[in-house]
Amino acid sequence: MPNLKDRALKPVVIDNYQQLRTVNIKVAPPWPGYDSSKVENLPKTGGTKMYTARVALWMLFSTTTLVSAVATEAPIQISYGGMGRFRFEQSDRTDYASRRSAFLMRVRPEIRLSKGAEYSLFVQPQFAKAFGRPEFSGSTATANTANMTSGSVFDNSFSLHQAYVEWKPTDALVFTVGRQLLSYGNEVILSSLEWDNVGRSFDALKGRYSHTLGSVDLFYSKLFAANVTATAQGAGDNDFYGVYSSNDFGKWFSATDFYAFHRHDLTAGTAKDLLAIGARLQSKVDAIDYRVEGTKEFGNQFADAAAAYQVDVEAGWSFETPFKSRLGLEVFQAGSHYDQLFPLAHKYLGIADIFGRRNIQGAVLHLSANPTADLSVLFDAHYLLRTSNTAPAFKLNGSTALGIGANPSRDLGIEFDLILNYALAKGLIGTVGVAVLLPGNYLKAELGNFNPTFWYTQLVAQL
Repeated sequence: MPNLKDRALKPVVIDNYQQLRTVNIKVAPPWPGYDSSKVENLPKTGGTKMYTARVALWMLFSTTTLVSAVATEAPIQISYGGMGRFRFEQSDRTDYASRRSAFLMRVRPEIRLSKGAEYSLFVQPQFAKAFGRPEFSGSTATANTANMTSGSVFDNSFSLHQAYVEWKPTDALVFTVGRQLLSYGNEVILSSLEWDNVGRSFDALKGRYSHTLGSVDLFYSKLFAANVTATAQGAGDNDFYGVYSSNDFGKWFSATDFYAFHRHDLTAGTAKDLLAIGARLQSKVDAIDYRVEGTKEFGNQFADAAAAYQVDVEAGWSFETPFKSRLGLEVFQAGSHYDQLFPLAHKYLGIADIFGRRNIQGAVLHLSANPTADLSVLFDAHYLLRTSNTAPAFKLNGSTALGIGANPSRDLGIEFDLILNYALAKGLIGTVGVAVLLPGNYLKAELGNFNPTFWYTQLVAQL
C-alpha cells in the first residue's frame, strides 16, 4: 500500500464494510512494550483507570487514522449512458422464400465504474425483441411452449450484451476480460454487427499494446464450449484467436493495418482449421479518399483453398458545391470458397441483405450528400455477379446457397439503395431506407422472375 502520508486526502464513498475491513493500518501501541495479548501489561503507574484512559485515547487515535486512511483511497467514479432504437422493417422475399415484417426494439443502458485510471468495470445490459414475438420455454424434455410476451404475464429475458473488466497497468498496456465487442477496420472481416437487432459480442480476453505509430491487439474468444455442463453439448469446442496491428504511416497511409485470425473448430468431432491473413489501407488527403483490403484464407476446412480470398477497393471524391457531398466507386471480389467470418455485409452488399460475401463480385456507385446540417442522403447502386459460374450464389450468412448453380449465367442483378437520415434533436436521429433488387439471369432462372424489396423506418436515441 502506498505511504499514506504522501497522499492528499480526497473524499471517498465507502460503499461496503469489506472496503473498511480490508484497509491495512499500522498504529503505534499506547505505550512502549505494549502487548495486547497479555493482560499483565498494565502501566506501572496510575492503575486500571490510567490503563483504561490510555487505551481509550489509543482507540480514538486508531479510529481517526483508519478514517483518514480510507479517505485517501481513490474514489469510485461512475459514468453512465445508453441508447434506444426502434425500427419497423418489411421484407418481400429478400430471402427468396418469405414475406416478413417486424417492429423491432433495442434498449441498452450502460454503466462504467472506474477506480482511478488503472482499472474499470463496464456493464451493458440489453433488452431486444420484436413486438409481439413469442418466447419459447421448455414444457417437456422434447417440446417447447410458445409464450405470449405482450399483454401477458410472461416477460422477455434481459441479457448482457457487454460485461468486462478493463485493467491498464501502464499507459501503453490495456487488458480487457469478459463479454465484449470485437470490431476492426471497416468491419469487412470482424464486426459488432450493430445493424442487427441484437448485435454481435464475444466472450473474450484481449490485450492491447499502444505505440507511437498505433497499436497491436491480441485476443482469444471462446465461440462454443462443449463441456461446461456434466452432459457434453457437442464433440468439442470452437475457439477463435487473432492479432490486429493498426498503424499510422503518414499522409497517404494514415490507416495501415495487418491482421491474422485463426479459428479452431472441433464441434463436428473432426478439427476444422481456418487461418486468415490480411491487410488494409485507408486514408483521406484533401478531397480524395481511398480504402483497400485483401484477405487470403488457408486451412483444412477448404476443399479449394485457392478460391478462399476476398478483395475490396474503394475511392472517393468529396466536394462542397452545391452542398457537402461525396462520390465514390467500389469494386470487390470474393472467391467461391471464401469464409466471411464475422462481417458487416449490410453496409457493403446492399441493405436488402440478400447476399453474403462468397462467390460474388461487382461494382458499387456511392453518392452521399448533406443538403442541410440535419439531413443526410445516401444512394448506392450495386452491380452484382457470381465470381464462378460453377458454384451458386450465397445468402447473407455466407453458407446457404441461392439456387443450385446449374444456370451458367453469372449475372445476379442490380440493387438500388436509398437512405435518408434526419437529426430531430441532439442525440435523436430518424431514418428511412428502401432497397430493390432487379434480378439478373441467374436468379431469374434458378429462383423466379420477381423483384425482392426491403424498406424500413427507424428512430435512434443516444444518451
